[in-house]
Amino acid sequence: MKMVPATDVKNQFGNYLGEVVYGKEPLVVEKYGKPVAVLVRYEDWIEKTQGSPRSPLLDSFHQLVDDLTKNHPTAKYPSAVELIHQVREEEDA
Repeated sequence: MKMVPATDVKNQFGNYLGEVVYGKEPLVVEKYGKPVAVLVRYEDWIEKTQGSPRSPLLDSFHQLVDDLTKNHPTAKYPSAVELIHQVREEEDA
């Protein structure tokens, strides 16, 4: 995690905000060499404070894959993204 003095954040807030938002990495703000605050993306904050914003269906899918992986550790399973692409391709056909 990147650590930056508060005066630098004050003077270049827009640049640091862009780093956090687009780099998806939190920024630790220091005052007198000690960490005092963290600048994080809004989505990360919501997920951390309110839990996962994922849908119940996606959570169920992940639980199913976890269960299958435990019972069959050598088997390969597609990711949720790959399954969604397959379903969309089948719907378009």
